[in-house]
Amino acid sequence: MRVFDKTVIFGAIIILLIILVTDGMYINKYLFSNRLVCTSAAGDITIYYNENEIIYYTSTGVITYNIESQNSYAKKIGITAYIDNFETWYQDTMNGTCKRK
Repeated sequence: MRVFDKTVIFGAIIILLIILVTDGMYINKYLFSNRLVCTSAAGDITIYYNENEIIYYTSTGVITYNIESQNSYAKKIGITAYIDNFETWYQDTMNGTCKRK
């Protein structure tokens, strides 16, 4: 094997490792989190959370969500109580359904 080939392979491995480590930190956050998936005609929202906080969310339609204020509230009352309350609110207000995954 030529030196050039070894250098290219080594460089590719280093770049791949850097990508895996940096992306892996974010991917693991979502892979190992719980999700509340809510759907309705007005729009859908998925809330990613762990035992301590809301990590991330995605939404469609007319659904808006202020993650900072919601996270503050969730930390105050506890994440389990927050998810219970949000699920009830969504079902009553948006006439939708929620599933925990």
